Order: sequence, then C-alpha cells, then structure tokens
Amino acid sequence: MCQGDADLSKRLLLNHYLALPVTQFKVNSTSYEHKRVHLLTNGGKDPLSSPIDVLFELSNTIRLNIIKALSEDAFNVTGLSRYLGITTQECSRHLARLSETKMVSRDPEGLYKPTPYGWLAIQHLSAYEFTGKHRDYFTGHDLSMLPQSFIHRLGELNNSVFMDDVMQIVHNVQKVINESEEYVLRVTDRYVFSNILPIEAAIKRGVEFRLVEQIDVTYTEVYSRETLYRMIPGKTRVIPEAPIFLAMNEREVAALGFRLVKGRFDYTGFRSSDPEFHKWCVDLFEHYWDRTEGKTEYLTRVEAQDS
Repeated sequence: MCQGDADLSKRLLLNHYLALPVTQFKVNSTSYEHKRVHLLTNGGKDPLSSPIDVLFELSNTIRLNIIKALSEDAFNVTGLSRYLGITTQECSRHLARLSETKMVSRDPEGLYKPTPYGWLAIQHLSAYEFTGKHRDYFTGHDLSMLPQSFIHRLGELNNSVFMDDVMQIVHNVQKVINESEEYVLRVTDRYVFSNILPIEAAIKRGVEFRLVEQIDVTYTEVYSRETLYRMIPGKTRVIPEAPIFLAMNEREVAALGFRLVKGRFDYTGFRSSDPEFHKWCVDLFEHYWDRTEGKTEYLTRVEAQDS
C-alpha cells in the first residue's frame, strides 16, 4: 500500500469512528506533502473546519511532536529539526502541512509557534492522551457522574502516576496527612483506622480538614463516626453517592480514583504533585463542597423527619 492509500484508509477509519456524514471522496494528488483527502459533507462545508481534520493532522507522530515542541518554545526549522532528531527537509514538510491547516504560524524572524487554534487543539488532545495511556483503567471505570466541565479538563491529569496497589494508596493517604501543613481534603465512602493517629497529630499542629463523605460511609470497628466528628467538628459534608475517591493536601494528591462501572470503588487510581493535576482536584472538591449539606444539618434534618 502506498502512503497516499494509507492516508486515505486512515481518513476513512476516522470518519467511521466519528460517524460524520460523508457523501463523496476526492483525492488531490499533487505532491505527497500536500496530498489530502477532501470530504464533501452536507452543505459543501470546508472539511478543514471539522474535528476529524484535527485528529487526522495530528495522527502523525512527527506533526504531533512538532506542535507539542512549539507549544513549549518557538523554533526555526533548523533548531526544531535538531531538537526532534529529524531532517530539515522532513521538518519543513510537516511544518508546511501544519501551516496550511492554520495550526502553526511563522514570524518575520522565521520562528514557528502554534496559532491560538493550534494551541486549543493541543489542549483537547491532552485529554485523549491521558485516557489513551490508561485505556484499560477507563474501560472499567465510570466518569459519567463528573460535571461535564471537568470531563473537558481531563488533560490536566496527564502528569500523574497510576497506582493499582491498594496498600500503596493507603500508605500515600497517610503520607499526605503526615506531611500536611495547611489543609487536607477528602472525598470518600470509607475510613480506615490507620489514619486516625495521623489525623489527630495534624489537627494539633493546625491543619484544616474538610471531608465530603458518602451518606452511608463505612467505618472500621474502632474508627467510629463519633471519634471522627469529635476530631473534625463542622468540617464534614455529605453526598448521596461519592463520585470519586480523593485524598490530598496543599502540595500533593495522594489518590484520585473513580468508581467501577459496577458502582463500587476498587481504590486504584492516580497520584501527582503536578500543579495542574492538583488544581483540577481542588476545583472538583470545591464543586462538591459548595453543593453538599453539612453533616450536622443532615443528621438534624433526618432525626426531625423520623420523629
């Protein structure tokens, strides 16, 4: 199969995946670097305006690496080819293609950088990159309970480490409590006894704890709810069903996990001290904190309804 046929096959596959209405295909076979499949869609719209074009252009590893490199710093052709370890001819060819699709531009000094449109494309692709790297995990875990705005920001979770060892996650949660200086944030459906002494010590040194817990939260035998509420009065809110498992302090996220498709947690997930990852988690915690009821108010209301 020649390269042109391969490009056409790839375009057809992407169209099938995205289920775009395609009525006709036309191949413009001038030179390889300008060879393109034009989709004639309903209304004769410019195919370059469709999302499939972004996926197609950046499906090439070299073009993807080029626009990623340019998002970090501006390069001329020589510097960029040296940075990526490719020939200047190859670099020029791919830059011409990215320029044609308005993803990069060149300034008067010959330096290339992403256009605002190219920058946005990279932001969207980072979410695909994150979920693609952890495809097996996201095949079995459900994110549909998350607010849509946070689904769109999944690319902010890219710089993280996946952990499938539950005991390691328990250790990490205890570690962030021990190392906390300002605050600890938790969203959970259960508590374990091993954290009670670190929590007591952290509270004594002035650390603020805020908890969003599932209404039917689970406690170990010795970790009673009375003990917890005596330690953290007025800092607990309740949610009907915890959509995430989260433990973090002001510097690091010890654990971010999502529910299994079957509904429960398996307590595997991601950890990171990356600022973007941390901010995503803080923002999501605040989202739930602002929309949930205080534990004291909830218990008072339930008792009043039962009396």
